[in-house]
Amino acid sequence: MTTTTTMADPCTMTTEDGLKIGLANLFKSGDFSDFTIKCGPYHFEVYKAVICAQSEFFKAACKTNSFKEGRDNTITLDTSDQNDPSCDDPEAIKLLIHFLYHLDYEVSSAGVTTAQPLPALASSSSPPSAKRQRTSTGSAPSAVDKLALPSSDKHMLAHAKVFAAAVKYRVGPLRAMAAAKFKAAVTSGSTQTSFAETITVVYETTADDVRELRDIIEDALIKDKSFLIRKDIEMAVSTANGLAFALLRKAVTPAATVPATPKQVAVPKCRVCGGHTKFLGGSGRLICTACYSPFP
Repeated sequence: MTTTTTMADPCTMTTEDGLKIGLANLFKSGDFSDFTIKCGPYHFEVYKAVICAQSEFFKAACKTNSFKEGRDNTITLDTSDQNDPSCDDPEAIKLLIHFLYHLDYEVSSAGVTTAQPLPALASSSSPPSAKRQRTSTGSAPSAVDKLALPSSDKHMLAHAKVFAAAVKYRVGPLRAMAAAKFKAAVTSGSTQTSFAETITVVYETTADDVRELRDIIEDALIKDKSFLIRKDIEMAVSTANGLAFALLRKAVTPAATVPATPKQVAVPKCRVCGGHTKFLGGSGRLICTACYSPFP
């Protein structure tokens, strides 16, 4: 038997609170679900009305007269090769689905954590894939651990993968939220053990014109010189398409300067009318333009 979200005080609950609670209860119970999203070990029983309202991708996929997925009410996302950046990361998709029902997501230092448990919505039908996620240093964490980061990293890698999923499945609000969480996670280079892998993920999973995370990475590399002594960062920068040139351009481009305020020149006052406006007369003398009296 599934549980429901505890209701807030009706006297203080807003209409938005009520909507969020209702969506959260649907998320946990799975009652009346009408579409299945399969991604690696997870089967997400979801609602077309919820996912299609927030994702242009799923809105198109669910059309019964356009795609097989819409007629079968099932879509299987490709996780066949975790070394292929075009394949989906199951943990990132899990957070994307969670966001569609809670308008937020959270990652813990122990791995992936969401604000609510997933007992009814997501079921594991098969063991996690044995294939490995590529890292820029050559290490290969398992599928279970690939979003489990040291607490000092504050999950920048996880946010980068969620961002890529939001871009791919066209979930605008999640894209903005993941970018904001990613920016907050980018701190001191001395503790960012996953920063090199994060660079690789950002530059391989999104198009060149998707600038949000690229700009954050470039600014961090320019600002924090401690990155320059790390071999893993050197390798990541050298293999990330366009990053080295972008850093060079930022390094040689002078910071924008504020134009100097023109020096104010004191204008003598006309002793006759008190005016300040003047012009140079034909004789070379200063003449008041108000009363045409000559300046002494």
